[in-house]
Amino acid sequence: MQTQSRRRLSQWQKEALQPDKPQSEQPGKAMSGKITFKHGLHPSRVGAFEPAIALSERALLALAAHIGRPLSPEEIERAEDVLGGVCGLRNSSDRVTAQDVRKTLEAIAGAHDDAIFVAVQNCDATTHACIVAALHKMTRKMGLKAWEFDAFEPAMLRAGALAALSNLPAGREGRPSKDGHRLYFARNFVALWRDLTGTEPTTSATPSTVSPAVQCAQCLLAASGEVIDASQVAKMLRKVIA
Repeated sequence: MQTQSRRRLSQWQKEALQPDKPQSEQPGKAMSGKITFKHGLHPSRVGAFEPAIALSERALLALAAHIGRPLSPEEIERAEDVLGGVCGLRNSSDRVTAQDVRKTLEAIAGAHDDAIFVAVQNCDATTHACIVAALHKMTRKMGLKAWEFDAFEPAMLRAGALAALSNLPAGREGRPSKDGHRLYFARNFVALWRDLTGTEPTTSATPSTVSPAVQCAQCLLAASGEVIDASQVAKMLRKVIA
């Protein structure tokens, strides 16, 4: 799938990305924030195409214990891609604000058919995760993989961007997120858990009991180089579970 993504990016990279004007933008009022796909692949997305993390045998055994079965090669690749995105976003010097995400989603929702694939492949990691989560909710019964954008028609990608817009929390407009990589991870992990297990993740984390989903998320974060308490992981996942 990575080869197909690179081919699509190469095919459309030189085409102008001129999205339609979002309907929500009022005449005479300048929108703050920036469209993050305008200048090629966003720095926070580098890990999505060149995963910097390979899960160790020990980590894979732990994940299998939490999930209840071994992961397939495709599932391992997907998990490693997510962790690559986490590292890319965490290490990026280009901080993405809440308004950047909103404006980028509006631009994608209004993008032309011949530009939308580049837009969703090049946008920042937080916007990308929002669209993946929205597409997952829209297509979970269709057997489609929400992170494989080539499988969707442009109209569906626009609908996913609109749905992601409606799911954005109010407030904190324009402020950069100090833990945007954690939001990215949480959104992608919840979608991954649903696909791997067919169940909703439970987020219990007490001194005596930690749910398998929280343990699994904690294991993946540790593989990315971030070791945090189970209660923090549970709180992080609750923020994105609808």
